[in-house]
Amino acid sequence: MHIRLAALPVLLVATACAGGSGGQSGLPRPATGRYDLFLRRQLPDRELSACVLGGLQLTGTRSIISFSTKARVDLPVTYTPITQRLQGDYAQLLGGDRAEVWEWIDGFKLLPTESWTDTRLEPRGEAAYVVSITPGAGYLPFSVTETWTFGGLEECTTTTQGGPARVMVFTMVKGRETVYGIEAYWRNGSTRNWVSFLGLGTSPTAQEEFISIIKSSK
Repeated sequence: MHIRLAALPVLLVATACAGGSGGQSGLPRPATGRYDLFLRRQLPDRELSACVLGGLQLTGTRSIISFSTKARVDLPVTYTPITQRLQGDYAQLLGGDRAEVWEWIDGFKLLPTESWTDTRLEPRGEAAYVVSITPGAGYLPFSVTETWTFGGLEECTTTTQGGPARVMVFTMVKGRETVYGIEAYWRNGSTRNWVSFLGLGTSPTAQEEFISIIKSSK
C-alpha cells in the first residue's frame, strides 16, 4: 500500500486526547488529534489484534527514566541521548499541524522531544535508529518530504507493565530506501502518566527492537 502524502487532505484541528480504556480490556482509545485522525483514515475500523512482531530479546541494555513521562524503559547501551540543534526550522507535520523540528535523516524531521540515537552502525553509515518519548495519549507526529511515501500501515496492540499499548507499525519508502517505524502510547505502570513513543530505523530489525523497548516499560 503506497499512500501519496500530497494527495491526503488537511484535517480539522482537534486536540490529541485518548481517555481511559478502550473496549479491549484497558486498551487506550483512539486519539483525536490531527495526526491520529490522519492515520486512522488509512486504516480499517476493526478491533485490534496482538502485534505480530514479538520483539527481540535485547541484551546489553540499561534502564533509563524519561524525564518528561517518568516511564522507565530498557534501551541498548549503544543508545545515547541527543540534544537537537534547532535553527528556527518549521515544517508541516503529517496531519497538518506546523511546528519547529530538527532533521534526523534527509527528508525526515522530528519534534524536539526527549530522544536517543543508536550509535552502533552510524559511523559506517549502515543504519540509523532514533527513539523519542513524550507525554501524550496519541501518536507522535513527524514531518517528511513528499519523496517519502507510506509503504505499509497497520495498528495492533502489545503489552507493557502498565497495561496494553496501542501500536502503529509502518514503513516509509523513497526509491530503494526504507524507514521502519513504530509508534505507540500507553499508561506508565507506576505513575499512570501517558507515554507516547516513536521509533524510526533504517534496518529491517528496527521494529522488533522498538517493540521490545515498549514492552520493557514500567
